[in-house]
Amino acid sequence: MRPVLTRKQLEALAAIKRYVDEHDVAPSYDELRALLGKRSKSAIHHLIVSLEERGYLRRIKYHARAIDILRLPPSLQDTENSHRVDGEKTTATAAGFAQPETVELELMGSIAAGSPAEAIHDVVGTISVPAEIVTPGGEHFALRVMGESMIEAGILDEDIVIIRRQPTAEFGSIVVALVRGVEATLKRMRRSGGGILLQASNPSLPDQWYRSDEVEVLGQLVGLYRSY
Repeated sequence: MRPVLTRKQLEALAAIKRYVDEHDVAPSYDELRALLGKRSKSAIHHLIVSLEERGYLRRIKYHARAIDILRLPPSLQDTENSHRVDGEKTTATAAGFAQPETVELELMGSIAAGSPAEAIHDVVGTISVPAEIVTPGGEHFALRVMGESMIEAGILDEDIVIIRRQPTAEFGSIVVALVRGVEATLKRMRRSGGGILLQASNPSLPDQWYRSDEVEVLGQLVGLYRSY
């Protein structure tokens, strides 16, 4: 699963990269605030923390300008005005970085990350996600997460998960499962005792065991979108 960066996170990472390329040191919070046009350093701190959580940056405590770039998304690995990344066409934006192509996915309401809830039926809207996160030729949809049973997998309440529609999945993967034909949930699926274990990623919540004929896989998690 590759976490999807919001536009603000991508802009912050691009600004840090440009500053490091020009000055060989990372910008201070004040300098980054000026580069991004923010009024408060708390907004910058929030962006830095979110990028660190996603594995793009590392902060070194008690050191000035101590921000290391650990990796870059494909759209920031080349900042020519027009180019291709992994075979996908991208275009430059006024912010000075290449914006990847996006695809529109149907947002199919909410999915419970706690106890199973009523199955998903209706499309409530659409969402744009980077094309690189979806599988070419695959069918994908998005769901808003309700609950905190998957927090140790990095999935929080109100996150939007990107799901590849498929009828099977490897054991150990995170899936959208339809339970007994009427209830849907987001869980890690494992084999257990001749049946299916839908496992939470929160030690305070119990796992759920079902017979194999009681669980239908609707799709597998391939991405995550979080707004701030």
